[in-house]
Amino acid sequence: MSSTELRVVGKRLPAYGAENKVTGAARYSADIRLPGMHVGRLVHSPYAHAFIKKIDKSRAEALPGVSAVLTWEDIPQVKLNPSVQDWNLHDTRNEIQDMYVISEKARFVGDIVAAVAAIDSATAEEALKLIEVDYEVLPAVFSVEDAMRPGAPLVHDFAKNNVSLSWRFPGSRGNADAALAEANVVVEATARTSKQYTMALEPLSCLAEFAPTGELTVWMPVQRPLTFRKKVAELFGLPESKVNVICEYAGGFFGEAYWSVLPICVALARRAGRPVKLEYSRSETTVNTASREVYVMTGWLGVDRDGILTAVKEKVIVDSGAYFNRSYACTQVHMADFLELYRCPNTLGEAMAVYSNVPMASGFRGYGGPPAFFLLEQLMDMAAEKLGLDPLEFRLRNVKRLGDRGHAFPLETATLDKVIRLGAEKFGWQELRSCKKSEGPLHWGVGMACYYDVSGGQPFERFDRHIAMELNEDGRVTIIFNHPDGGMNLLGGVAQLAAEVLGLGYEDISFIHESTEGKLWDAGMAANSGLYTVGNAVIKAAGALKARILTEAATQLEVNADDLEIVDGMLWVKDESQPRLSLRDFAHRALYVVPGPNRSIGVMESYFPDANPNPVGVVFAELAVDTETGALRVEKLVLVHDIGRAINPMVVEGQLQGGVSMGVGYALFEDACVDPESGVLRGDNYNTYKIPATLDMPELEVVLYEEPTTSGPFGAKGVGMCGVHGIAPAIANALYNAVGVRVFELPMTPERVLAAIRAGNP
Repeated sequence: MSSTELRVVGKRLPAYGAENKVTGAARYSADIRLPGMHVGRLVHSPYAHAFIKKIDKSRAEALPGVSAVLTWEDIPQVKLNPSVQDWNLHDTRNEIQDMYVISEKARFVGDIVAAVAAIDSATAEEALKLIEVDYEVLPAVFSVEDAMRPGAPLVHDFAKNNVSLSWRFPGSRGNADAALAEANVVVEATARTSKQYTMALEPLSCLAEFAPTGELTVWMPVQRPLTFRKKVAELFGLPESKVNVICEYAGGFFGEAYWSVLPICVALARRAGRPVKLEYSRSETTVNTASREVYVMTGWLGVDRDGILTAVKEKVIVDSGAYFNRSYACTQVHMADFLELYRCPNTLGEAMAVYSNVPMASGFRGYGGPPAFFLLEQLMDMAAEKLGLDPLEFRLRNVKRLGDRGHAFPLETATLDKVIRLGAEKFGWQELRSCKKSEGPLHWGVGMACYYDVSGGQPFERFDRHIAMELNEDGRVTIIFNHPDGGMNLLGGVAQLAAEVLGLGYEDISFIHESTEGKLWDAGMAANSGLYTVGNAVIKAAGALKARILTEAATQLEVNADDLEIVDGMLWVKDESQPRLSLRDFAHRALYVVPGPNRSIGVMESYFPDANPNPVGVVFAELAVDTETGALRVEKLVLVHDIGRAINPMVVEGQLQGGVSMGVGYALFEDACVDPESGVLRGDNYNTYKIPATLDMPELEVVLYEEPTTSGPFGAKGVGMCGVHGIAPAIANALYNAVGVRVFELPMTPERVLAAIRAGNP
């Protein structure tokens, strides 16, 4: 029997473990309870900027039922940056260590001042009231403009004018300023972005327990468990082998700035001498994680008379908030997105990170890309208009070609032109653009925007993978690694890959994945890296396991291993009409029947990514604008994404649909809104921070373009972050097409749109 047709890859299969979720059997970190567990609670600063002159915790410690009270004086004042992997996994020269587990200085409203553990929540809440804090309130700054003014109060003493870091994008090339001076057409604009939060449904929580022998076990939602294990081991002076981080299911990832709950919970458990669970409220989860990076960006494009880009330049200020976190790494990606989407010989990126007294910003879904494309793609439309070109035609003239550089590596496929044309056809671009309509105060318009992204962080941040894979006695295969189920169906995707290579069914693959104990090192999830890097590792391991199986089976069956194949869990000799043996019977015989030592069949394999194919895409938008109110109603979106090969098309579409929803919110209404007088985060809960609901979403068509890439697993590229990228710029360009005005500040609220209409300035 022989067939080259893919049996499992490319099929629309249900998400791995879906039954556990829909029946409520899945256990999230918030569901875990332990005998004798105490409850943690936090004291937060009511001031945006204040020294803690004195804390009296004696009354709280004396309260019956209280097992621990911690302040900055109880925790070593070691500077850290929990997002930095400072052990040869990425370049840390421009990363800043500026955080403490608890600091003697509050730098934003909600900064953590003290922590308690008690027998129950009521006692813990009472203990909080008994902690007396003497604050020295300091002047505060809530915008980068105020923070950079001479004489402004310093958020961190080392940062003059609150500027923590200034740098030039290392990928800049040519002479952008000279090219702009010589260009036939130059366009320039400045844009501001908003403080968007992930608002994942599962609030942040942590449960920590020390065993009598000193081992630490932690349960928390985390997308990089082994990274967190190393960090917490270093912080508390523990051997890494004595720390176990457990996360089987998580109610949403999309970002990395969820560190604060972990060290405080561990410190409480150590002091209390018993398990402690610290669960953030929704407001605490918002304030003590991080928003999307907040930028003030100015961009320039230079174009020759033939409509070819000659210069792309950007100056960007990133509002880090109170702590640096991923300001450098995010902004590096941001500038790569802005400068490198299109072909251009002269590029220049310059950036500056600035502190302010607001909750910190960091990277999540999109990681610098959405702000970059919001400005870049409006500039592309502005340049096209000056040239008298269709925006689509202008982009086609400037797409990259095969072998041009992407973020860091040469393009493995050059598909953006094909994706644009396919999107235009699906959307009806030419027809809709040529037939503008209006009805009273309502005016309709169409717009488009392109994007590109990565399939991992390599070479700047390595996503090395190490995997064990075993053949069980029943003929099924178990994959052993440390990857929580965060909702993106990574487990299902790699199960399809393993099943395809091994000749098994999707249901024949299982996982041991929920804890770090006994697992080989893995860098975790970020940067669209999941299926691309883990998938390649799984394919490598599956290939090695299959070779072991065929070698052992050839001995059992007395045939040449090259003449054997596995199809649907059966061992076949090529060109024979009937299978010789089921994989189940083979495994049973290897362990229990064949004379001599029993044969447990398993492999360990490592994968070190040395490529990074760029997924590309395009978004087309149609909207209606009410010129009397400024209200926007997005009526239709078409997104075409180059996935390389869709391992499970249903999952890829779902990832893009989720990203689109986040993009619609980013474009139209999501903003946590820092109060300019007090620094209080106004939008810290679902009743004050609007995320898109079903009725907010337009008609949406997601189209997958498949042209397998050379380095991907069965040709697949990344997708997880991509759906959010092009939504805001496509809507902004459609707004201009409808009423001839541009909005360069997010979100594009009715007030901002109406102000732009009344000003009448494009």
